[in-house]
Amino acid sequence: MRITKRQLRQIIKEEILREEEEAAQPEKVSATEFVAALKGDLTQMMKVVPDAFNDELMAALKALVAASKYDASAFKKSVEIVLDRTAKAVEKAESAN
Repeated sequence: MRITKRQLRQIIKEEILREEEEAAQPEKVSATEFVAALKGDLTQMMKVVPDAFNDELMAALKALVAASKYDASAFKKSVEIVLDRTAKAVEKAESAN
């Protein structure tokens, strides 16, 4: 089978796009790794959270866990919104450390 230049360009373009998408996606973390990391960081994180926000934070976490199991699109959209809306705060927190 002979491949034309146009087909070759298309194949290369698709491969480059696929590689860019893979590079843009964060590394997958197993449930075990997630729990271990959370155990180590949870105490420190909760010291920073004002007591007034504890109930809201717990409700948000429960909602995200439920969405991750029963509504993947809602979970992804919620995470996208949170990450977008909190980007400046995350930058400040990282620069403070």
